[in-house]
Amino acid sequence: MRIFDMHADTPYKMLLKNVGFSDEALHISSEKIKAFSSYKQVFAFWCDNEKDDSTVYSDFFRMREHFLKSIKECANDIEYYFSIEDARLLEGEVGRLSLLYSLGVRIITLVWRGSSIIGGAYDTEEGLTEFGKKALDTMLSIGIVPDVSHASRKIISEVCEASAKKKVPFIATHSNSYMVHNHRRNLFDEDFLKIKSSSGIVGISLAPEHLCEGEAHICDVINHVEYYLSLGGEDTVCLGCDFDGIDSTPKELCDISKIYLLKNELLRLGYSEELTDKIFYKNANNFISKYIKE
Repeated sequence: MRIFDMHADTPYKMLLKNVGFSDEALHISSEKIKAFSSYKQVFAFWCDNEKDDSTVYSDFFRMREHFLKSIKECANDIEYYFSIEDARLLEGEVGRLSLLYSLGVRIITLVWRGSSIIGGAYDTEEGLTEFGKKALDTMLSIGIVPDVSHASRKIISEVCEASAKKKVPFIATHSNSYMVHNHRRNLFDEDFLKIKSSSGIVGISLAPEHLCEGEAHICDVINHVEYYLSLGGEDTVCLGCDFDGIDSTPKELCDISKIYLLKNELLRLGYSEELTDKIFYKNANNFISKYIKE
């Protein structure tokens, strides 16, 4: 089985716990990824919401150094890309984007929670600030893909408009359907279709609170997959598991090595090998291959 996951907070968890990529307490580890014939991952550097903007900028470099040292020591069969979760680490300095790009960052989740120098998250009605608009324009110009997971609906509309002018896509790396479960973090149909129309992709998150009420199971994940497929998302939906960024997981999917159970259930329900391969690998791989430069 091959897999391409668009969002994991493993670098943050590694630094927080002071562990290497071989640590089996991680949702994603060097041993757990051996289950796959091909494994590709977007690793996110999360900006801890309990820290100020300056500190999380410094933390990015610490996380990156710690991660790169460990991955070099224990994992050879992995292709990875970097993202940043919460652009407030720019601290009003657009020029930092070029530096981040030079250090491998290719995707940035614009906001995370509440209001910031960038704009408003899903729990606000706010759009982009003037600085947020400048940062977005620069990202689109230099080749950093904007991620609207966690964003307010107003920001999603603004990113859609800006991306259309530049004729480049935008994405939601880990966002489920509001129509399936009405959590404010989830995407409305209109927003999913905007991403789809831009040639972007949308990753299914395994965060239980974004899947359903109460304990989450594989069937709850499939409900979101099936709904996105009903919107014509065959070439759009992918994985954005949020491993190592969530405190709990759907009961059967405790870490990356168990993802095969999700695919097996889709196959049992009658979905083709071709379609499941799109969801688990091909859609993300096609997007990265077309729009992300090394």
